[in-house]
Amino acid sequence: MSSVEELVGQSTRQAEVFVKQYYAALDSALDLRTAKLAPFYSHEARVSWNGNPVAFVELPGFVDALPKSDHAIQAFDCHPIAGSSTDSPPSLVLSVTGQVAHGSRGHPPPGTAPKQPFETLPRVFSQTFILVFQPPAANGSTPQGELTYTIMSDSYSTTVPSHQDILVPETLLKKRKSTEKSREEKKSAALEARKARKAKREVIFKRAEQYVNEYAAKEKEEIRLRRAAKAAGDFYVPAQPKVYFVMRIKGINNIAPKPRKILQLLRLLQINNGVFIKVTKATSQMLLAVEPYITYGEPNLKTVRELIYKRGYGKINKQRIPLSSNAVIESALGKYGIISIEDVVHEIATAGPNFKAVSNFLWPFKLSNPLGGSKTRKFKTFIEGGETGKREHFINDLVRKSN
Repeated sequence: MSSVEELVGQSTRQAEVFVKQYYAALDSALDLRTAKLAPFYSHEARVSWNGNPVAFVELPGFVDALPKSDHAIQAFDCHPIAGSSTDSPPSLVLSVTGQVAHGSRGHPPPGTAPKQPFETLPRVFSQTFILVFQPPAANGSTPQGELTYTIMSDSYSTTVPSHQDILVPETLLKKRKSTEKSREEKKSAALEARKARKAKREVIFKRAEQYVNEYAAKEKEEIRLRRAAKAAGDFYVPAQPKVYFVMRIKGINNIAPKPRKILQLLRLLQINNGVFIKVTKATSQMLLAVEPYITYGEPNLKTVRELIYKRGYGKINKQRIPLSSNAVIESALGKYGIISIEDVVHEIATAGPNFKAVSNFLWPFKLSNPLGGSKTRKFKTFIEGGETGKREHFINDLVRKSN
């Protein structure tokens, strides 16, 4: 070579020819691409594609697996390798940059937004070759003045990563991790709650069945005692009542301070209010003191159940809350082992050990005026044909009319 300028100029011309021919072969039809690319590579070539090494024997299969491509060359840079050869053209280092689009749509027109999927959008690529001079064929097929080069080393990479490789900000990763952790915690908590609800339902059903058997056994025992007394020619005297249902039937006018205070203690603040009272000496004396303003008697199981199911409200945080679910009852009375509405009915009907807590939990029942109206002489005692005072089991009829 006569001078450095001539050497650089010749290398640039060879690089330009190589770039045109190589990328024309790389972007050719899929069935022709392997055959067109094979002559460009030396048998000792080392190929690296996006960091993955490819042996020469694997190159045909690797090229066949590549999708259809469309390379747009933006720039290339070529440098001869000094001292690579003394009696033949030097080897070249060629760097090519541009854009590549995979798929059939190619590059979108300038100024328009691409509509194809992310995988087919153009990406910036860079490719570096080490080209070694290949002597012309013996038959003289190479045109005069043109030198032939083969690829000894090829390193191809796309600088824009795919959507799987895009780096995510640390804050977003933390948020995703926190969200995933919260989701798993909620899922496990929901699963545990579902198991707990299932186990609780089984307990409630078993208790309800136990209560039904208890009520039936008590009724059968009472029938047996009545029959035994009748067979023996005696009279059956039932046990003293344990629970009264007290209902206020007179207003607030002209009430002395003492009866007024007792009605407040009994929580009977309005006409037709009703409460369950456990029968003791103290409560019996209080009822006698306010007898002109109330009526009371012994409720049966049906009356207790109908009142609680239809007009039952609970006192939670000093608020009147309807007994719409067992969760309301459990939140207030769970510490006493009362978790369902049947537990409440059983505790009231049998005057159980937690009667006071359950009675205080129940808001005073707000009943309606009796169906068909009250008797003409309402403020006489019940035994005198009025409404006030004790009426024993006839309280069930009054409650049924007012419920």
